[in-house]
Amino acid sequence: QQLKRVEAACRKEDREVSKSRPSRRHPAHFGRRRKQSLRVWFGFDTSGSMISSQLSLVEAELYGLLQRGAELHIFQVDTELKKRHEFKRHHRLEHFYGRGGTEFSPFLLAIRRAPRHERPALAIFFTDGYGGIESYVETIKSETGGSLYEEFCARRPTCTPEGVQLLWLLAEHRATPEDFREVVPFGHIAILPGVSEEEDAKQEE
Repeated sequence: QQLKRVEAACRKEDREVSKSRPSRRHPAHFGRRRKQSLRVWFGFDTSGSMISSQLSLVEAELYGLLQRGAELHIFQVDTELKKRHEFKRHHRLEHFYGRGGTEFSPFLLAIRRAPRHERPALAIFFTDGYGGIESYVETIKSETGGSLYEEFCARRPTCTPEGVQLLWLLAEHRATPEDFREVVPFGHIAILPGVSEEEDAKQEE
């Protein structure tokens, strides 16, 4: 539900010319119809602490985004950005690259370095919550100054410093939202149901 609420808030309405829908005011002219568009960047923590059964939990969410007309790009991240590709209806989340440690900075830096017109309206990152943003923070402070970043974080914003709405999907039974907030002081947080590490170990046997 949290994902849908954030998604709805981020959606923008565009209007495009439509030959099949005449203008109500001027029947001789082409009308316009509303076209809802949303560019979404969806990042995955593919570190060794994340297993395929956890990562598969988000697949239904991805298909839901596509059905609602989102333009969806996938980012596979551990300590660096391993792979990026556009996600289509026929795709499956079966092959993962990386499996090292965890660092959220590559994903956040990709947002920062992207031209404004290519940035997403919504960024989502699925993780167990064990990671850091040290490199990203260092970059922000070197470019804007430490005081500005601290003032930004003090407001508990739901977006990144670049103005992109951000949702952290935390796997259940891993890092708590309180502990995660100490690491990343911005963005929405939602818990995605899943099995505990003990239950998962039994399933792997």
